[in-house]
Amino acid sequence: MVDAKYNINDQVFVCGACGYWGGRGTRDEGGYLARGAVGRYRPLLPLTDQETDYLVTHLTRKPRDVLKLSATRAEKFTMDLLRDYLQCEVEYVGGTRDGGVDGYLVSSDNHRTLVQVKWRQDENCVESVLTVRTVAGTLLARGVPEGLLVSTASHFSTEARKVGILVDRDRSFRFVVTGDSGGA
Repeated sequence: MVDAKYNINDQVFVCGACGYWGGRGTRDEGGYLARGAVGRYRPLLPLTDQETDYLVTHLTRKPRDVLKLSATRAEKFTMDLLRDYLQCEVEYVGGTRDGGVDGYLVSSDNHRTLVQVKWRQDENCVESVLTVRTVAGTLLARGVPEGLLVSTASHFSTEARKVGILVDRDRSFRFVVTGDSGGA
């Protein structure tokens, strides 16, 4: 095997918007000089089958692609992000017939926070009051003191926000919406 020698001026450029890449510079590849090429990065697997690290990088470049994830992969992706960001244990429950619980965040003292993910395919969707009431009922029925509702809807309806505020008086309840900076 020949050790490739790299020129200090070698560079690789990647367009964050479209994925085109190219290199500039040369290196000795066993007696001949190799030059950079221009191409387009194409993932080998569909977006839904990608690992979380790849999804984070891809969605940073193309945030609207978040809606291309399947609901099940979106639930797992959300739980992975919460695990990494909050540095806590996560119990994934989700899937069909999950009883309104996609997972739990578990702190070091075994304190549990219920997580429900609503993955809407329409980016202009409004999360309804029914969704908030359903999650609030699940909190009550399961005796869980805290809940987190994550949605890709553009925002929560006015009624949903009002109900969320009422729920928060008795139980800790938070909204997380990917397209909205507001929340209860």
